[in-house]
Amino acid sequence: MKKYTEDLRSTLAKLPVPDLENTLKELNEWVKPVVSSEELLQFETFSERFAKQEGPVLQRALEEHAQNTTGSWLAPFWIKSYLNTRGNLQSETNFSLTIRPEYHQHLGSINSKAALIIERMTLIFLSLINETYPLELDPKGNNVDMSYYRNLFKSCRLPDSEEDQFYVGDDSPENNHIIIIKGSNFYQLKVTDDKGKAISADELHANLCSLSADKNEQGFGVESLSGANRDLAYQTYEELGKKIENQHILHLIKNALFIIGLPSSAPESTQVQMKEGLLGWQDQWFSKTMQLLIHENGAVSLNFEHTAIDGVPVLNVLSQVFTECSAAPLIEKRPANPLLTKLDWLLTPEAMDLLNECKEEVQQVYEGHAFVHHEFSHFGKGLIKKAKISPDAFFHIALALAQYEQFGQLQSVYEPVAMRHYYEGRTASARSISQSKKELVFYWFQEEQAPDRSLLIEKIHQAAAAHTQRIGKCQMGQGVERHLFGLSCINQLTQAQPEKANYFLQADSLKKMQSDFISSTGIPFPILASFTFSPVNPIGFGLYYSLLSDRIIIDISAKKEQQNAAKELSEKIVKYLEQLAELLDLV
Repeated sequence: MKKYTEDLRSTLAKLPVPDLENTLKELNEWVKPVVSSEELLQFETFSERFAKQEGPVLQRALEEHAQNTTGSWLAPFWIKSYLNTRGNLQSETNFSLTIRPEYHQHLGSINSKAALIIERMTLIFLSLINETYPLELDPKGNNVDMSYYRNLFKSCRLPDSEEDQFYVGDDSPENNHIIIIKGSNFYQLKVTDDKGKAISADELHANLCSLSADKNEQGFGVESLSGANRDLAYQTYEELGKKIENQHILHLIKNALFIIGLPSSAPESTQVQMKEGLLGWQDQWFSKTMQLLIHENGAVSLNFEHTAIDGVPVLNVLSQVFTECSAAPLIEKRPANPLLTKLDWLLTPEAMDLLNECKEEVQQVYEGHAFVHHEFSHFGKGLIKKAKISPDAFFHIALALAQYEQFGQLQSVYEPVAMRHYYEGRTASARSISQSKKELVFYWFQEEQAPDRSLLIEKIHQAAAAHTQRIGKCQMGQGVERHLFGLSCINQLTQAQPEKANYFLQADSLKKMQSDFISSTGIPFPILASFTFSPVNPIGFGLYYSLLSDRIIIDISAKKEQQNAAKELSEKIVKYLEQLAELLDLV
C-alpha cells in the first residue's frame, strides 16, 4: 500500500492551517445570515476577544502540531470525533446507497449477481494490496489523495467502553474471506485461495447455491448488537466474547473483506429500499466499513460506516464494480471445493437478554425515520450551465428559497467539500447559507412590491458567485469550520484550562451556524439510484442531491415526526428549480 500512502504523500501538498485573522473575519460572514443583529454584535465582540487572547496561543499550538504531523493535522482529530459518538451507527455515522437496476439486473439471479460482485470486489482488494490499482487523477491530471481506499476492505469499527476503535486487518492476499448473513445466520465464504488468487465467480456461485438450498431456522439476531448504542453494543460484545466460539466469529467478522447481507425484504420502491439499506438491521453488521445487500427481488443496496472513508473514493470503487462486472452466465453445479462454513453462536441467557435489548432498540431506530425520493427529469446540470452558473450553486439557491418559504427563516445548511488535493485531506464544511443568498431570498419574498426581474437575476448571479467562491476556499483547505474544529481539539489537548475559550468556541452563534438543520451532500454518480443518511439535527433533514447531465435526484431523510415536512421540502425544491430555470430563460 506504499503506492497510495507514503509514495503518494510526496506528490501531494500538506493540508494547511488557515490564517487565524482570515478565519475570524470569514467566520463573522458565515455566522451573519443565521443569527440576529444582536447575536452577531455579541459574536463579533467574542471574536475580537479571542483574536487577542486565546486565539493566537491555540493557533501556534495547532501550527506546531501540524508541523510535527507526517500526514494531515485534521485526519486523526476527525477519526477520533467519529469514534467518540455513542449513539446508533446506522443513524449517526453510516450512509447507504442503492444501485440503479440497469447496472446489475443483467447479472442474473441473486446467487449469480452475488458471485460476480464478490469476485469483482475481491479483485479490487487484491489490486490495492498488490499496488496494481491505478492512481486516481483529477481532470487536470494531478494526483489526488488515495490513502483511505485501503480502509474499505477488511476493516471494522469495534465497540469499546468510552471511545470505539477502528480496526484494519493485514494486507495478506492468501485465504481471505467474507461474511454472509442470511436469516440472521452467519456464514464464512472463502474468496481467495492459499496462493492469494481470487476464487472464480463460478466456484463462488456453486457455494452460494448450496447456501440457498439450506433450510436453516431464523437466527437469534446477533447482528442487532452492531446497531445498538455504543455502550450497549460494547456490553453485548464483551458478553459474547466470554465464549471462545463467539470470539472466533467476531474475529472473522472484523477480518472479513466485507459483508454481504441477503435479507428477505423485497423493497417495492427506491424510497423503501433507502430505509431498508440504511436502517434495516436484519442481516446487516452496521460497524463493518462496507457491506452489500442483495434483496429478495434482486435490488442492490450498500451500507458504509463512515469513520475512515469518504463518499467519493467509495463511489469510484463501486463504479468499477458495477460497470465492469461480466455478465457471463454462471452454471449451477455442486461446488468442487466447499468454501462456505456456517458459523454458530453460543448464546448464554445473559447474552440473549442483552441481544433482546439491542433488537428492541434498533427496531425503534428503524421505525423512527422516514425517507423521500424524487427523480427530477425536466433538466439537469447540462441545462443549468447555459446560464453560466455553477449547478451546485443553482441547487443551493433553490434549496434556500424552498427552506424560507416552508419554515419562514433560513437555518444552517451543511455542505461537505472534498479536499483530495491534500494528503489525508478528508472534507471541509461549506455552510451553504451566505449573506448574499439571504439577501436574494428576502428580495424574492418581499411583500411591498413584486421584485424587479433584472435585479433578481443580478442577485442570483451574486449569490451563485459567493457560493462558488466559498466552495473554492474550502477545497484549498481554507474553510473556517475545520479550522475551528482544529483549534477546539488542540485546546482540549494542550491547555490546562480549556474551558476558558468556551465563550468563543461554544458560542450560541456558532451553535446556530453549525446546527445542521439541513445536512446535505451532492455526489453525482450515474450508477446511483439513491444515497441517504439520517438527519444530524433531530428536527432537521438529511439531503442528498445528484446533479446529472439530464436529471436531478433528490433524497431526503427525517425523523418520522417530520415525514410530511420532508415531502413538502422535496416538492418546494423542485418548484424553485423550475422557477429559477424559467427566470433565467433556460426553459
